[in-house]
Amino acid sequence: MKSIECVIDNADMWMFKFEHLKKNLAGYTYKDIVSSQMNVEVLSANFDVERSYEIIGLFEWYWGGWNSTPNADDMQIVAKKWYEKYDAELIRIAHDTLSFKCRKLSEKEAQILMQEIKNLSAEIIDCSAGEWLDHLMEKQSFTLWWD
Repeated sequence: MKSIECVIDNADMWMFKFEHLKKNLAGYTYKDIVSSQMNVEVLSANFDVERSYEIIGLFEWYWGGWNSTPNADDMQIVAKKWYEKYDAELIRIAHDTLSFKCRKLSEKEAQILMQEIKNLSAEIIDCSAGEWLDHLMEKQSFTLWWD
């Protein structure tokens, strides 16, 4: 069981919550539920998966596939690669952002990851563009954003 924060901040994310998350005593679990709230909400949700990158695929068309954002299937493949190369774990998902935590990266690894992020047409929003390399090497977490 893996748990990440889900930011319910647009119609697609509300539909995902409405159709696939169930509230119980331990929090939210990936199931089907009925919900009527229509404002931003951050909730912790448990997903019955072995690896956190598998969660992205559960969102199907509810996440990505617009403008330059990769679709959920393509992003799951990238997230799996990052898990294997950098121990990157998905920790938060919103309609236009993904947050990961990872082990401390070498400068070479950070440069490669930075290029992979640029290839996705994403930006790291934890810092300014000129600080990306240092951020990836030192902070052990990063949040990607797509316009």
